[in-house]
Amino acid sequence: VKPILLYGIQSMGSPLPDLPFERLVVVELGARIGAAACGSLLAMTGATVVVAEPGDAPPIGKYKNRAAACAGKHSIVVHPGSSADAALLRHALAAADVIIISSDLPSIVSISPADFPDTIVCDVTALAEHCEHSHLLCDKLVQALSGIAAVTGTSEGTPTLSDAAVLDLGSGIYAAAAIAAALRVRRRHGGGQQIQSSMYGAAINGLTTF
Repeated sequence: VKPILLYGIQSMGSPLPDLPFERLVVVELGARIGAAACGSLLAMTGATVVVAEPGDAPPIGKYKNRAAACAGKHSIVVHPGSSADAALLRHALAAADVIIISSDLPSIVSISPADFPDTIVCDVTALAEHCEHSHLLCDKLVQALSGIAAVTGTSEGTPTLSDAAVLDLGSGIYAAAAIAAALRVRRRHGGGQQIQSSMYGAAINGLTTF
């Protein structure tokens, strides 16, 4: 029997244990790569992740590589003016345990966390605070703003930008960890939570020295 390797768990033909987030329903609205990374981590650990995407999605954020962003997830494509698509999205939101948004980028629907008091709403953005042009901030700009670019490359060289979306991915990892903690709190005490995770926050944490 071939060994099966799944998320670091090896099985020699015996049944794999239940994944930790089975039966968890997640609706992913956010267009940032970090939102997609967060949703992917939850999907890989058993959650049912539904990506709500516009029928006329521009190639920005995670939609630059939709195949990677949406792998392992379900999809609701909402076309402009379609009442059936809008009703399907409302049904998914009503059933969600977790909603992932990116409030600093355009979305097919704007939600208020106050409308989902029993749901964990996680906002994955560029900055912890919004500014007039926050929708223009990409990974490389946040690398420069935060000082990450000054500690890469060589000590004798100029600030260096990474082509990899390190801060986008970092914000998604922090978001997934925060969601796991919020689910633990909800299991004990009930109620939802509002969570923020940002590329800037991931950068500042990355600059910490011990």
